[in-house]
Amino acid sequence: MGYDLAALLLGVPSSGQYDLNARGDYHQYYVGVFAQDDWRVNDKLTLNLGLRYDINTPYEERLGKTVNGFNPTATVNYSGTPTWSSTTTPASATPDGKTY
Repeated sequence: MGYDLAALLLGVPSSGQYDLNARGDYHQYYVGVFAQDDWRVNDKLTLNLGLRYDINTPYEERLGKTVNGFNPTATVNYSGTPTWSSTTTPASATPDGKTY
């Protein structure tokens, strides 16, 4: 922490990082219906009956950029062995076989 703060104050930072997290436009729909009725059975008894039905849909992203579930029957379509397509060798491959 001390060296980093000193480098910043002197104006010679060696690196920096800025995180930009993806934001989604999520929405959910809610629908509710309620019906009520009073039914007079006789002069001393009245039944007050009601029925309610609610639906909450799952959250969705407006542009469909999120994964909505997992498909266990999905297959991976590739064949052959992956190959190194670059003309340079990886940094860890040295002539003496040591990794530095």
